[in-house]
Amino acid sequence: MRWAILIAIFLMFMQQMSGINAAMYYSNDIFKSAGLVGNQIIWATCAMMLVNVLTTLASTWLVDHPLFGRRFLLLTGMIGMFIMSIGVVIALVLINKRSYVSEARVAAILFMLLFVIAFATGPGSIPWFYVSELFASNARASATSIACAVNWLMNFVVGLLFPPLQEYLTTYTFLVFTVALLICTIITVIYVPETKGKSVEDVQKDLDRTRPSCI
Repeated sequence: MRWAILIAIFLMFMQQMSGINAAMYYSNDIFKSAGLVGNQIIWATCAMMLVNVLTTLASTWLVDHPLFGRRFLLLTGMIGMFIMSIGVVIALVLINKRSYVSEARVAAILFMLLFVIAFATGPGSIPWFYVSELFASNARASATSIACAVNWLMNFVVGLLFPPLQEYLTTYTFLVFTVALLICTIITVIYVPETKGKSVEDVQKDLDRTRPSCI
């Protein structure tokens, strides 16, 4: 039970440390850094929100598709976000150095949209599936409450820290999330089991196999 709770907490931590809400909350600033102005910023932000909604709707089909497990979608999304966050940083650096500016602006917007698509594919919804599938019915409500509290706490922390980070790191700000995504992906590969189509007892056996001896 304790290990399952820690996995649920980790997944909520990962979801927020992926940088998605920093991207959403401060999309205007990010697009300004990419050189957009006026209505261009508004349209780019609207496109990002629309892509998030459409991909999230598509993911409701993906999670029940027999070819895709929870773990596969989660890892695919995390790896995609990791790659796209690097792309965003490279594009912003090129813009800042006045190198290939027009191409870099297009690339920055494209990488941001792909970043959102990767999030909606896995890290956006899959952690909530895990919370419902890691626990027996008598523990599910308490576990969900804890996971939700951690999610909102990390949401607050990321939203609070992003502006000073952006001021200090400027175009390299997203590297913080790149590092977090890399670490979280490695942890997921090692410790987070597949839960789709498994009973709570089977999931518990998988958790016992991945649980560190110190826990």
